[in-house]
Amino acid sequence: MSVLQRPGILGRRTQNRVTGLTAAFSVTIVEALTVSAWFALVVFESRTPFTALAGLSILLFGAVLRTGILATTVGRLENLTPSRRTVSAIVFAGSWPCWLLVAEGIGGPEGLIVAGAVLSALLSAHCSLERRFVRSHTMVPPRNIVPVPRTISALVPGLLLAAGASTLLAVTWYADWSVVTFAFPTVAETVALEIRSVLAGFAAFACFSFVAQERRFAWLHSP
Repeated sequence: MSVLQRPGILGRRTQNRVTGLTAAFSVTIVEALTVSAWFALVVFESRTPFTALAGLSILLFGAVLRTGILATTVGRLENLTPSRRTVSAIVFAGSWPCWLLVAEGIGGPEGLIVAGAVLSALLSAHCSLERRFVRSHTMVPPRNIVPVPRTISALVPGLLLAAGASTLLAVTWYADWSVVTFAFPTVAETVALEIRSVLAGFAAFACFSFVAQERRFAWLHSP
């Protein structure tokens, strides 16, 4: 029987796709804002115990929001107990300081590569942990869809996020340019809108984050 003769399959696919894209966009906003705020706080400001604690609090807050979006999208809120939410938030929030410490400890391009690999492994483990927490309540697609192998699917979101983070850090370390996109004169002075290289780094991270979250939700929906 064809798909046209079984409209429920096509409708379920479309619903899962739209739901996944909406959730991915929501998580991207949370992730881009919280990780970028943490990064700006610990990289561009003086690093003190206060800034470190404030940055970690921002990451934990973002991690809790991410978990809530995940639960309402592919699972049930009651399936994520407080202990599971805490573990998920700690693993996610702790991955980012570890990544930055490794990168700064090694330094140079080697530090970017090694730290990127560490972050990818940590975030992939976090993604697998999330799937285990909500697996019993995920939406299962039709049987005729061939799933991507689990190992590859688990690594993709982490690899993409690590690539975005490495791009942001590389731009911060090595790029120092600015582009004036709009300028107009006033009575007293000329007002210009200047885009600096670090803003391009944040934008690149947000793009990588969206693709990573889209792949993450697609994997969570898979058998």
